[in-house]
Amino acid sequence: MAMTGLDKITKKILAEAEKEAKKILDEASDAARVVESEYREKADAISKDAARETERKIAEMDLRASASVETDRRNRLLEAEGKLVDEVFAAAEATIRAYSEEKMLDFLTGLLAYAMIEQASAEADSVTLYGEEGALLPDTYELILNAKDRTRYGQAMISSVGNKLIGKVPSEKLAKLRLSDKTVGISGGFILRYGDIESNCSFDLLFAELRQKLEIEVSHALFDNLKQA
Repeated sequence: MAMTGLDKITKKILAEAEKEAKKILDEASDAARVVESEYREKADAISKDAARETERKIAEMDLRASASVETDRRNRLLEAEGKLVDEVFAAAEATIRAYSEEKMLDFLTGLLAYAMIEQASAEADSVTLYGEEGALLPDTYELILNAKDRTRYGQAMISSVGNKLIGKVPSEKLAKLRLSDKTVGISGGFILRYGDIESNCSFDLLFAELRQKLEIEVSHALFDNLKQA
């Protein structure tokens, strides 16, 4: 069957339409690939940024956690250190308080000798500054203990302290030392009173002053030994 002019025109239009459609489809496909590529790049960039941000946040969390752990560790260490130092001084105090009567007498007598030497030195300085008449020199040195220790150690301390003071305190000062009839409410140790002045040699004050003086040294020694162990 011969193709009429209308058929030829129709076929040409369809061919052109198919060609245009293919061109449009090809362009659409290309555009889609470009868009897909662009979005893929953006997605990758977002993903990488998100990963970096996540890593940063994790690092910050780790840092905060590490800081928290370190702070907690330091606090626990300080707490442990404080407890160990407490135990050391408590043990030292308990050891002294548990002395036998003979050893406690020697300890208290030594403490009394030290107090007498310190007072004699202070009086000598006063005489140097103000002369014999201007210096305040006591008539007696009064030894005051708690009731229990007065009975147990008082007179023995007076009798034996001279042996520790030979050549250190003038004999006339030693002759002024008396055991007081009074007692004092302390857990141990004594009060040495001369005139209106008192030297507090109670155990409570003694141990507090020793701790203040030695705590840092004890702490360093204790933890240096622990580190080396």
